[in-house]
Amino acid sequence: MIKRSLLSIFLVLAILLTSSFVAFAAPTSTMKLGSKGPDVKELQLKLVELGHLEKKYATGFFGPNTEDAVKKYQKSQNINQTGVVATLTLEALFSYNKFDTSLVLKNGDEGADVKRLQQALANMGFLAKDKVTGHFGDITEAAVKKFQEANSIQSTGTAAKITLEKINVLMNVTKLDTSRVYKSGDEDAGVKALQKRLCELGYLEEKYVTGYYGAITVSAVKKFQKNHQISPTGTVAELTLKELNSTSAKTNVNENNSETQYVAKPGTLRFGDRGTLVKNLQNNLKTLGYFSGTATGEYGSVTKAAVVKFQKAYSLTADGIAGSKTLAKIAAAVASKKPSGSTSSSSSGVTVSGYNSANMTVINAALKSLTPAQMEEVKLMARVIKREVGGNIYRCQLAVGSVIMNRVKRTGASVEAIIYAPNQFSTANSTLKNETYSTTNLYAAIEAYMGAKPVGDCRYFCSKSVRYTCWAGKNRTYYCTIGSECFFL
Repeated sequence: MIKRSLLSIFLVLAILLTSSFVAFAAPTSTMKLGSKGPDVKELQLKLVELGHLEKKYATGFFGPNTEDAVKKYQKSQNINQTGVVATLTLEALFSYNKFDTSLVLKNGDEGADVKRLQQALANMGFLAKDKVTGHFGDITEAAVKKFQEANSIQSTGTAAKITLEKINVLMNVTKLDTSRVYKSGDEDAGVKALQKRLCELGYLEEKYVTGYYGAITVSAVKKFQKNHQISPTGTVAELTLKELNSTSAKTNVNENNSETQYVAKPGTLRFGDRGTLVKNLQNNLKTLGYFSGTATGEYGSVTKAAVVKFQKAYSLTADGIAGSKTLAKIAAAVASKKPSGSTSSSSSGVTVSGYNSANMTVINAALKSLTPAQMEEVKLMARVIKREVGGNIYRCQLAVGSVIMNRVKRTGASVEAIIYAPNQFSTANSTLKNETYSTTNLYAAIEAYMGAKPVGDCRYFCSKSVRYTCWAGKNRTYYCTIGSECFFL
């Protein structure tokens, strides 16, 4: 029995070693000096791709050269240079870095953005991998034209807004390991990736992305296979994998109604949908300032980007899918919004500039749902807001609260631990808990606590009078100025 098991292992290894292409899933576990295995090799290949590691060191063993490469990468991303690959480093390495769609890349250009464009084209099969050089020549121009033709974009050979938006969408899909077979009864991270891809294409509801390959997943796979003229076995092997990984994979369209979207579940809207519901969504996002285009009823990349922006602002899962939670938040935000151009006030009479006054729908819901312990955290935030920027406009007060919550999310520490951390908030002394605060301060604290993010992921701020001399001004990336304060990432 042992001999037979060993023989099986050797056969599997032989197949893997002789395969012309072996795909690895993005690593999910912490890696450090001494670690080994396929996750380490995938990490090393990514570091090679980014220019931090020589290819000869991509061995699957995490040695000193890999550790040095990790530290270099961490330094480039403003991550603590530990040489250990944990959650923050993994997310930075394996999250798709979208193109700035204001870029225009054309023949004759060169640099990092050109190399990223070439890499994307190579990953989608429009350019040979040995042509990823960082120089935009005739071969790259021809590849861009092929991509544009394949995606019904004017074939100019120049990668500008529409082309880059399309690349962003296509590159942000879940890729599956092509070296395995997925079948009923399997249960692992690979199955979860498969389910996520089926969900992206509208064949599976989000609640079934569990990592277990059961009857519902089998049914979804069969639908996908029928739609692609593949024998509907319910097992995902070579042909099905090829179509799932394709950027032109067909979506699960409801053929009975051209106005009905292929959605993950009733009431959910996603990329590729069309109809009145999409138009309503676009108009609502336009009202809130997240969408500037024409409400066409077509859920394209611009609409998806607007949804992602809204989701990030309200600490929702930023997947670009307008599900029940996102739609409810949008509806609440629209309901609380004053007519454009009007001057609004919070209940304490503070005039708000550049941000609608306190979102009472969110605040009233929070006052009903927050526990006494959570309210104590909110009140502590209100006291710090009062001392730091109490006389500022509402948006500035909210931004300071958001900075605190960003630090909480980043570190996993409590609100109190963040506020009283050494050398952070000079106003957080022994008398803070006796500080009185206004209704405006409290409302700003509640909204921040509930996830409002007027300054994105900023974790630092200082008075604009010392913007260039304060610690944050010298060491962090400037984000924006609100009222009297400058905010930094």
